[in-house]
Amino acid sequence: MFWAAQPDERRICLLGLEGSLSGDDLANLAERLRGLSARGMVRVVVDLRSVDHWDFRGLRCLADAARFRREA
Repeated sequence: MFWAAQPDERRICLLGLEGSLSGDDLANLAERLRGLSARGMVRVVVDLRSVDHWDFRGLRCLADAARFRREA
């Protein structure tokens, strides 16, 4: 499950995840990260404190999205 907050107008976004994350959930997160980058969101914080488990097979798309953000 995702929740998101934009605490101020200076382009900072907090994405929180909780529970068990499937490969599809991680692919969804990767798409959200790419979308935020495309909209000019400069800083994104991903809060994983409430994640119990994640499917390691989804980590590749998440790593690719992080690399895309760094390059943008």
